[in-house]
Amino acid sequence: MSTSIPLITSPHTDLWPNELSHSFQLYHDYISATLMSLLNHATQLGGANASWLRTKADLMFVRRDYRPALRSYLEAGVAASNFFAKPVPLDIWSNETYFRLVEMCNTLGLHMQAAVICQCTEPIDHNTAFKSLQQAFSQGCVESCHDYLWDISLLEFIIKLYTMQGQHEKRAEAVQTISQSELNCCNVPEVLSQASQVRRGKFFRMLANQLLSLW
Repeated sequence: MSTSIPLITSPHTDLWPNELSHSFQLYHDYISATLMSLLNHATQLGGANASWLRTKADLMFVRRDYRPALRSYLEAGVAASNFFAKPVPLDIWSNETYFRLVEMCNTLGLHMQAAVICQCTEPIDHNTAFKSLQQAFSQGCVESCHDYLWDISLLEFIIKLYTMQGQHEKRAEAVQTISQSELNCCNVPEVLSQASQVRRGKFFRMLANQLLSLW
């Protein structure tokens, strides 16, 4: 993770001082607690303010409170995209955000979901995706995710895992998915982009419905 990427983002960074006197002693726990109290108040008053929700999620991620952090990231995405009817703007979900979503899902045992989100990173994080899929298969936590995959390498890897486990029916479903015309690598970039956007929106709507109702 690059050190040039801010841990916590906010559209109001101009309100914070650029530097502090060396004699000024910082109590990070107090600052974190105060900022969290402010963000809770702001999100309660502001409702679905994607920027505040993103900042709140960043703070909870830094504190390693992954369950509420994932919830707030999803809420920010929902607010900024009309429930994933359109792509989430980069100022709300940056490339770093997708890496964080993958890390949180894997930590929380949501390995299949982590593998799907790996498709959203730039570049696609194939190594983490393959490890997440293997973990999901080894734990028997395999959920039908074919409708949410657009990367051919991941689909081929899933077909391999199904073959190794003798799950012929699910293997046939994955083969049917990989054969869909819109996923053909010979398509023009516009068609491939549209296919990925449709699957991405469908996946995040499913994930938001699943987790926001439980958490």
